[in-house]
Amino acid sequence: MRMPALLVGAFLLAGCGAAPQPGATRPPGATASAIASPSPSPSASPSASGSPPAGVQARCTGSIPTAAPLALVTFGGSQTPTLVDVGDPLHPVTLCTITGPVQSPRIISASEIAYATAGTGSAGSIATIDPSSNTGGTLASWTAGAFASGAYAFSPDASTLAYLASSAAGVELHLVAREDDRTITTLPPVPGRGISPDDDSLMIAFSPDGAYLALVETFTGSGTGAQASFQVRRLDGSLVAGGPPGRTMGTWSGRGGTLYFRDPAGVERWTAPSTVSPILPGVNWIRPQPSPDGRWIAFTQRSDLGLPSVKLLDLSSGSARALVAGATEPFFLTPTTLWYEQARLCGPSDACGMGGPSIGTGATFVYDLTTGRSTPSTIAGVIDTFTPAR
Repeated sequence: MRMPALLVGAFLLAGCGAAPQPGATRPPGATASAIASPSPSPSASPSASGSPPAGVQARCTGSIPTAAPLALVTFGGSQTPTLVDVGDPLHPVTLCTITGPVQSPRIISASEIAYATAGTGSAGSIATIDPSSNTGGTLASWTAGAFASGAYAFSPDASTLAYLASSAAGVELHLVAREDDRTITTLPPVPGRGISPDDDSLMIAFSPDGAYLALVETFTGSGTGAQASFQVRRLDGSLVAGGPPGRTMGTWSGRGGTLYFRDPAGVERWTAPSTVSPILPGVNWIRPQPSPDGRWIAFTQRSDLGLPSVKLLDLSSGSARALVAGATEPFFLTPTTLWYEQARLCGPSDACGMGGPSIGTGATFVYDLTTGRSTPSTIAGVIDTFTPAR
């Protein structure tokens, strides 16, 4: 399971008209994401109650393999989350489709998918569903929705759920374990403003080793300590690091407890208890994505003209190399295959809006790290992936 993944559908930011998609580092309208690594099968997830929210249903074509790499994707012309087997990334096998008011679906295991139901100014919840049996229930809920309500993440063993719920009073960070829902801290309310898709982000994710929870966001202002927009906490909720502001585009490394992020100096890494060291000075990476085996982080970087390229950071050497020019939104399907969207510079007739100086062509590809070749993909967007523990 990779945490967090991209939401299907955007939450509105009060006063701004749009918000980043909770649990992700992508801008509004993006179609794929995730932050974290392969995790063991859940052993003791927070207890669900009741049944899946009305209208949510899975339709499966057969049994779901327990040993295969899985992905939640969309195909051309549809935003319906589809569970596929990506053992052969060039020929994904459709297993199930998920219909209903589902936001930010996550693959918890081959037998469980989590999702949020939320809306600005309305009640919402975090729930699960077993796609094979259409059974499940609600893990957490809130009565009012504002910015980031419904952003969530599970610990690698799925025993702890972290989520955000907010109102005019502020943004609450919750931890749920063994039916105990605790508010850990409340961050300041989000002021009304515009957003920069290349600079603003919201990430909530547990470290792959399960020792820490990180919150990296750019919206709640310049709070410090327990109200900082950059926080690292232990599983008991205690604060390990808080601040300073200006950190964005965070991701845990594929293995262990190293947190990578961007600040005005470039790409840095945080290691417990409080060490911050430079990795790629001067590099403004966008939406980093770690590989399931912990060897790489793929990211987007713009040229001086604004054309995006997909690059790859080798975590063992600390060096980065370019993979594909005119490409964006990289996402690992397997440890050696990377999905991405083709992009070009905006022209005078293009309605690029908040998408910046480039626009997608509609074409997608799979890049093979072993051969260095790109092959057209049938997948239109990637939402989440899951690699079974070996």
